[in-house]
Amino acid sequence: MAHIKDHLSSSPAQGGATVANPLILYDIKSQLSPGMGWSPNVWKTRFVLNYKQIPYKTVWISLPDIEPTLKSLGFHPSSISGTGKEYFTLPVISDPSPNPGGEPTLVVDSQIIAEYLDSKYPQRPLFPEGTKALQAMFLTWVRTNLLLPVIPLVAPQMTEILDGPDAEYYIRTREKMLGRKLTEMGVGEERATSLSALEKELATLDAYISRNGEGDFLMGTTPSYADIL
Repeated sequence: MAHIKDHLSSSPAQGGATVANPLILYDIKSQLSPGMGWSPNVWKTRFVLNYKQIPYKTVWISLPDIEPTLKSLGFHPSSISGTGKEYFTLPVISDPSPNPGGEPTLVVDSQIIAEYLDSKYPQRPLFPEGTKALQAMFLTWVRTNLLLPVIPLVAPQMTEILDGPDAEYYIRTREKMLGRKLTEMGVGEERATSLSALEKELATLDAYISRNGEGDFLMGTTPSYADIL
């Protein structure tokens, strides 16, 4: 079984997803309508699959079940801390082999998944030649400038779409990660400050894109993975 974590060299030359044997996308279960995702990171992969028109199906996993489920399926951790703790997160995909009887390719991390899919399913490319470095830099900009003001606005609201065990798991793990009570985030002055910071950064991004002269994409009239971020 090929497993892609940080390179593509060990995988088959092309993907094998078909309508009869679709790729599998693992997403986070919620109380939303069936088939409706909510995780921004998983949506990055879903957008890529939809844009490139790759046949796929979704398998939904409850938050507390992500780690044991991915381990049982043979997925590697998406990251390992300096103390050796393994982290298993979504999205992950299982791409069927193009060879009859072949093992699927397992891929973790939304950025790596996007590059993998663009390599194995080259139709409607999202990484034009020579743009991977620039798009990686843009991802860093998004995380630094857009994500930080969004977190206190969005993180507390996620508990409203999760059921009991999932909501408890989400609150416990996110409060530990953020070092704060979710109920104290995104209210009062912090909400106003976060909204103002987000509006400023979005205006900056709009000004950058406007310099292209035409087109609504970061690369003008050419869609790329950066537009999905």
